[in-house]
Amino acid sequence: MSEDQAGENRRLTIGIDGRPLRTPTTGIGVYSRETLAALAGLRPAWRFVVYIDGVGEMGHELVAQGALRLAACAIRPAVLWRHVWLLPRLLRDRVDVLWSPLGVLPMVCPVPAVVTIHDVLWKDLMETLTPRDHLTRRTQMGRSLHVASRIVAVSRFTADRLRAHYPAAADKIRVIRQGPGQTPGLVLTPFGLTSGQPYLLSLGGAEPRKNNGRLVQAFRQSRLPTLGWRLIVVGREAVARFAGPAVLAFEHVDRDLLEALLAGAAAIVVPSLYEGFGLPVLEAVVRRRPLLLSDIAPFREFGLPDGRRFFRPDDVTDMIRVLNQCSAKELLADLEKSQRTVAMGSWRAAAAHFAEVLEDAAGRRREKRGDATDSWAMLRGG
Repeated sequence: MSEDQAGENRRLTIGIDGRPLRTPTTGIGVYSRETLAALAGLRPAWRFVVYIDGVGEMGHELVAQGALRLAACAIRPAVLWRHVWLLPRLLRDRVDVLWSPLGVLPMVCPVPAVVTIHDVLWKDLMETLTPRDHLTRRTQMGRSLHVASRIVAVSRFTADRLRAHYPAAADKIRVIRQGPGQTPGLVLTPFGLTSGQPYLLSLGGAEPRKNNGRLVQAFRQSRLPTLGWRLIVVGREAVARFAGPAVLAFEHVDRDLLEALLAGAAAIVVPSLYEGFGLPVLEAVVRRRPLLLSDIAPFREFGLPDGRRFFRPDDVTDMIRVLNQCSAKELLADLEKSQRTVAMGSWRAAAAHFAEVLEDAAGRRREKRGDATDSWAMLRGG
């Protein structure tokens, strides 16, 4: 039996912080869902236990198929859920490795753990976080990175930022780039548009680092509205903040409507000030939609060869310059053609690398058992 076959047949129990899997799904939720689905296919002998805090609906198809087991408990706040309820469950379920897609772990973890880090906002751009998120990340991320057996970064940029801020964790970091999103759906005419009316699409809502406020300002000052174009912004607080002349907004949309919006867009705009990876870039490439992008390091990692698509995200005038080019259909066609050279990867390939990371962490199980016994005794006051 080959080493790969032995890995596929070895039975491991993987515990998962499943809170990102609750609906409505965010970008981290898409990452968690697709990684987990691919892992379940690659490692059919493994057992997956998804832990949630009992708030919201868990809409994962694998639950209905019996590939996942759910364990829920409605304890708030989340810090109590992690430290009071989750710890004994990990031991009772004989979990070999705990995976946190959110990057946060219990302060004392009785089993080996793997965290995924999507960005380092709490260090690089903390002013864009809500006070609650800033407090959580500032007080818990450093400890989580210390506790983790392995750290998965979703891009080289994120890995470099982690090494810069946490040099002691450098040896634990593995870069695993994710795959593209869902299979393209049918093209529909979204609400508020006439058939054939061109529009730009931006995801991310009113979150400050997504920079949609500047995009809306630039779009309204560009010549596109006078030519009948519209801008659609999707995300939290988008309706309250951005809906108005020439701009349509949606809050959380279901998968079918999001597919329709992505497939029908004349171009997808990603104006972010900061990203750890940039899933909308892959969403556009897989659907053969032209991209207009802020000129930041993670987006340059994709190797998009046509420089006409990039603008400075803090410069409304430069944004207007790039938006105005959209009136030339030839340019959008050129941008779409140039994107065909982008290496897409796949969720299956990403999950294969991720499975190796989990197996590597599980290899420390025996070493960790002694620590777990001591840690559990401390938690009980013994």
